[in-house]
Amino acid sequence: MSQDDEFSESPPSTYPLDTDPSNFDYQSSQNEQDSNSSFWGRLVPMSTNLRCSVIDLERETYLFGRQVTCDFVFSNSNTSKENIKFVSKQHFKICYHCNTTVSFVSIEDLSSNGTFVNGVKVGRGKTNPLKNNDVISLALPHVQVFVYIDLKVEDDTKYPPEIKRRYTITKELGRGACGRVKLVFEKATCKMLAMKIIQKSKNSSGGISDPKKIKSEVKILKSLNHPFVITIEDFVDTPDECYIILTLAEGGDLMKHIQNKQCLSEKEAKKIFYQIALAVEYLHSCGIAHRDLKPQNILLTGQGRNSIIKVTDFGLSKTAGSSENGLLCSESWSNCGTGNSLMKTVCGSPLYVAPEVLTAALHSSECSGYTKKVDIWSMGVILYLWG
Repeated sequence: MSQDDEFSESPPSTYPLDTDPSNFDYQSSQNEQDSNSSFWGRLVPMSTNLRCSVIDLERETYLFGRQVTCDFVFSNSNTSKENIKFVSKQHFKICYHCNTTVSFVSIEDLSSNGTFVNGVKVGRGKTNPLKNNDVISLALPHVQVFVYIDLKVEDDTKYPPEIKRRYTITKELGRGACGRVKLVFEKATCKMLAMKIIQKSKNSSGGISDPKKIKSEVKILKSLNHPFVITIEDFVDTPDECYIILTLAEGGDLMKHIQNKQCLSEKEAKKIFYQIALAVEYLHSCGIAHRDLKPQNILLTGQGRNSIIKVTDFGLSKTAGSSENGLLCSESWSNCGTGNSLMKTVCGSPLYVAPEVLTAALHSSECSGYTKKVDIWSMGVILYLWG
């Protein structure tokens, strides 16, 4: 026996299993029953290896092991002799993480003998996300003890195979006109990311849901590399939807931050605005006009003083000099011999859009239009909100 009370003896290589974990699919009737309760999860015991009642979860942390101080104690009365000797005093911990923007469930392996989720070892001291219908095993994948049921999450069977293969899909973070944003975990690294799901619109040429516009946004994002600009991690394209995997900003958007604080201090306002200015300077140096700068499209990486901003949502962005057959084929451009490409499309959010954007459509001359400087006007409106 080692110092941390782990047993060096190896558990049996096989163990009889009379229950197929794939049959554990607790559907909407149970979830609807608990959707309005304080319970966020449920552990259903695998009768083959564990004799106990269903465990409903409502606290933030639950500890499992042989130690009598654990929230659930594996003992001779509920665990077979073959398996109890491989259970540590503190074997694993399940936690519910929830803040203003993100909520998810994790399992931490505290045992050197191993905790497994769906047959894959978590690893001592490591943490994995826990999602609906995951099977928890001790010491070996065959020694299955619980099926975890998420009482708050929707089923993910509708997602394409390449998404489900790479990512664990959990809670919805937000929803807007252009689609939904989900919290996901990269299975290889357990890294938290945001997945933007855009429903393609085949009848909306030039709109945000236009497949050409979506590919344009992805192309722009892939070309960017700046600490204050959102980073694209992955992209999956299907006939009906696009899935854009982005860096997760856990602090929510700037508009909610302003509303929560009502008025930002001069010190905080200077810090945030300086970061926005650096981000816009970088975009303009790359020949990119964002064209939809607003607090909702500026995210915060956290709520602490070390939080930084991330400019996001490049669905209306434009790369200077792109032609009718180039990046954004629906955009209208003219040069006017000034060295500055002029944009003519009226777009953006009404409260933050520059006057020249609104007047561009009223003039048909070759020299009418606007430049990337319209982003500066939007920045001024954002700063005005803090007063």
